[in-house]
Amino acid sequence: MALYEVTTNCTNCNFEVKQDILKDSDENYIYCPSCDNVFSFANNNQIKQESEQDLVSENLEKAYNEIPHTFIRTEAIYLKGHINGQEIDFLLDTGAEMSVIPVNIIQACGLEKILDKNFSGVMKGVGEAKMLGRIHYVEIVLECGIYPCSFTVCSNNDLPAILGIDMMYNLGISLDFKKKKINFDNGCSVDFISRSHLSSK
Repeated sequence: MALYEVTTNCTNCNFEVKQDILKDSDENYIYCPSCDNVFSFANNNQIKQESEQDLVSENLEKAYNEIPHTFIRTEAIYLKGHINGQEIDFLLDTGAEMSVIPVNIIQACGLEKILDKNFSGVMKGVGEAKMLGRIHYVEIVLECGIYPCSFTVCSNNDLPAILGIDMMYNLGISLDFKKKKINFDNGCSVDFISRSHLSSK
């Protein structure tokens, strides 16, 4: 049976005693050498908590040894482009079902006149944002060509322009995480750009 070291105080003289007990036993007896007292010890909750903490520590150590990269923050992937001469940093978001662009970028690119407000509403995901409408067709200039895109326009100007899976399909984009490349179906590829390396605001 497994032994487990506990530290407790004698019930008679309060002397601190360290002793191995049976880990799986409901009740153990502690001997105090100071006053020759024998007393029962049952603190299964403490044993259980410390045992669980041991499992957590073992799991943490295993992760450090086998997948250390998970302790390094992974940065999002961006793609540089232009709309009407304005440089835009597009966040590539494979978890977004639709491509989104904040209203301040639409205004900077002079696209307010083609904003279809019939598509207004509320966007829900991680939080909420007001959906002001939709730009049905706009050409974005990328290093690998000129591509037609469609965007939902949101009121949250803190969001970046997002290329979701709808436009990633349209652009023929695939991500090579080993080589850190964004590949297009025409054979062109560009390097990943992380947030910390963005030049535009």
